[in-house]
Amino acid sequence: MDAIRRGEARQASRIREFEGRRYHQTILFIEEKDRIRIYGTDITGQ
Repeated sequence: MDAIRRGEARQASRIREFEGRRYHQTILFIEEKDRIRIYGTDITGQ
């Protein structure tokens, strides 16, 4: 995420836990729209 904030990258990924479940997130910066898009996949049990 820091690389996206600094403008060094347009994509990052991370694993987060929420309410006992694990999620893989892909974070994309859409420059043309000045937006951040987050795609998440539940990876609990993998």
